[in-house]
Amino acid sequence: MAFRSSLLSRAAGASAAFVVAGICQAGFTTILAPAPGEVSQQQIFNQIYGGNFVPNGQDFTNGSITAHRIEDFIGPGGESNHPLPLFWRPGTEDQNVTDEVWVADAVGGTAKARFAAFNQSFGYFAGANGGSYTNLFDVTGSGFNVNGTVAISPLSNQTFRWGRSGEGFTFSSLPANNVDLADHLVSYRIDGLNTRGDTTTYALFWEDLSAAHSDFDFNDLVVEINATGVVPEPITLGAIGLGAFGLLASRRR
Repeated sequence: MAFRSSLLSRAAGASAAFVVAGICQAGFTTILAPAPGEVSQQQIFNQIYGGNFVPNGQDFTNGSITAHRIEDFIGPGGESNHPLPLFWRPGTEDQNVTDEVWVADAVGGTAKARFAAFNQSFGYFAGANGGSYTNLFDVTGSGFNVNGTVAISPLSNQTFRWGRSGEGFTFSSLPANNVDLADHLVSYRIDGLNTRGDTTTYALFWEDLSAAHSDFDFNDLVVEINATGVVPEPITLGAIGLGAFGLLASRRR
């Protein structure tokens, strides 16, 4: 990994992107170009999901699948962070959620890529703050030839923070928990994979070095998360018609 010594310039860049959304300000951590010989997030999306992904603002899309960037923090003057529900349905977007704290019931996680010299493991911290790291799986292999998977159930709608560990430091999805106070996770919701709408997929991109030595290209560990839920069955015209017919018959009787 390339060594970048200017921590102050990185810290300034990390909070450079603000998007005004309603009454809150959502911020995005800056992702730097990958080191020579490594791959970008765009290339990782191409490999994992196929097609040719192109940037679209903070997102990436290949025309049918969109990697929708999740905000990294709420800017000054914004409301308090709300936990991000892992199972998501269109129309339920909360402008005050980030990828710092999450809430879920049953989810599964799978390692998708590793471009790092350090060993990698994936886990979580219970609650919205504090606590200790719980390891879910260790990652074996490198590049896109990696292994590591887990089914996490039941969480019973508990709040938690994702975690990455291995050699070096252990980092939380909540920057305030990290020894360098830096953001080590950027996240995307992957829209367009599940036409039934009963699964929400996320791609989590981790940075594994402390801020003083990091290149902040966020490709050291990539984990895909799948959260399942129950989608209400739509009321069809046929069901409405049968109900109306039944009501009319009862009135006639």
